[in-house]
Amino acid sequence: MTIQTDRSISYFGLWAVLIALTAFGGSISAQSRQGGSRGVTVYADPNFSGQNVSFRNDMPNLGSAGWNDKISSIRIPSGETWEMCQDVDYRNHCQVLSGDVADLRGMGWNDRISSLRSVNSSRYRERQSEAVFQDNVEQSLLFYDRGGFTGASTIVTGRSSNVGWSARQGSVQLRGGGSWELCDSSGRCATITQDVAEVSRLGLNGRITSARIVETSQYRRDR
Repeated sequence: MTIQTDRSISYFGLWAVLIALTAFGGSISAQSRQGGSRGVTVYADPNFSGQNVSFRNDMPNLGSAGWNDKISSIRIPSGETWEMCQDVDYRNHCQVLSGDVADLRGMGWNDRISSLRSVNSSRYRERQSEAVFQDNVEQSLLFYDRGGFTGASTIVTGRSSNVGWSARQGSVQLRGGGSWELCDSSGRCATITQDVAEVSRLGLNGRITSARIVETSQYRRDR
């Protein structure tokens, strides 16, 4: 009787350990799925072939990783959005992507990407807000052809009399501080001092034909 009791206790203990290990393993597996590696993967050739590398962090200069102007296809995980730009430090023409692109030639972006960054997280919005007060950020406007700072984009620096951007759609981000005056083809103007998620709300018509700085960040600090 004593031997059977000991065996029962032994079997019970073994099952308890197995159950605990199974639960622990399931927990680890779930954590692995939730915190697994994510980020953009770029390829040297179309159709996700050739040399490739993944980036989880922003890449203001792909040349530092040996990938400047060498990307022909790109994979972006579901739920993530990345911005690719033609020049380092996210300058010149930029394009926002939220899905895979098997052949960048069709978009005119083959071997033209010099910087990449994630735009779907709150960190991106925080960086844009902080940039307003940074001396080393050139004053500029980044126009997007969709609302909410998405879609194709182009950057405007200093005074520009040939913006050509629609005043009835899209969005615009202000970089480097100051205030900007935007005017349309009819001569109507609007002044912005912060990001505008919907350009249509500015009350302009047709196309935006000019943009100029009317207040510098230095002026704002001294005032």
